[in-house]
Amino acid sequence: MDTADDAWLQTANGERLPLRGTCTIGREPGNTIVLTTEKVSRRHALIHAQNETEFWLVDLGSRNGTFRNSTRIKQPTQLRAGDKIDIGPVQFTLGLQQSELSQSKEGTALAQTVVTKRATDVWLLLIDAYDFTVLCQTLAPEELAKQLGAWLLECAELVERSAGSVDKYVGDGFLAYWPLAVAPVDKICSTLRKLNESQERGPLKFRWVLHCAPLHLGTSRFGNESLLGSEINFVFRMEKLAGSLQLPRLISAPAADRLSSQESLSSVGNHSLKGFAQSYLFYTF
Repeated sequence: MDTADDAWLQTANGERLPLRGTCTIGREPGNTIVLTTEKVSRRHALIHAQNETEFWLVDLGSRNGTFRNSTRIKQPTQLRAGDKIDIGPVQFTLGLQQSELSQSKEGTALAQTVVTKRATDVWLLLIDAYDFTVLCQTLAPEELAKQLGAWLLECAELVERSAGSVDKYVGDGFLAYWPLAVAPVDKICSTLRKLNESQERGPLKFRWVLHCAPLHLGTSRFGNESLLGSEINFVFRMEKLAGSLQLPRLISAPAADRLSSQESLSSVGNHSLKGFAQSYLFYTF
């Protein structure tokens, strides 16, 4: 079967639009799916393939919202086969071939056989909004969705303009990466400075953590590249540590070694991470 037939959006008249990698939806001509109606924002939403079997729906701060099964989404949301997705007046249904197999041993084996892996050194950046519970309590759902979506779009565009890619969305943030071969230190430093400016500007509070490590990049049957390796868990543990230390920015020693030629970094000492045997030295920007 052609991989284009593995996932699709079905329109009300039965047309199937294949899903590959990241599918953007909006009024601008540059979107993957262009909807020419005023109720759709220029860059309204996206559907992002991640890991080996998942699709996530992300609103990009649209004026009229993005709906999954008649409920407006407030943050990136995982989709299931058969979900109804409303973008303005247009409704799509998500189709996933062999979706029942994705949770089984057979489905896992299938996913692994269609992934092509290659080793590479990468920068890893995890961005995460915090005090999200407080925001949910203080902002109307529509305003919360707009603010979080606009922030996600701004941060993702910063990453993409510097030749980086979003690997996966994680509720109220995302994990991004740059292969070292295409991301010199000055480009990474420039992106980090712009993230710092966004932190200071507000209104959304967020933290970022940066690591540098060897990983594998795999290409799945949905056409998306996905990071593979234990260092991904290391980055997520770093984010937890940054939260416990109340630091908006945290940098691992391998990343700091590369950044130190252009940036003045401050040590925050050695710390252990859950699931890792030793303690590690960390820095802040």
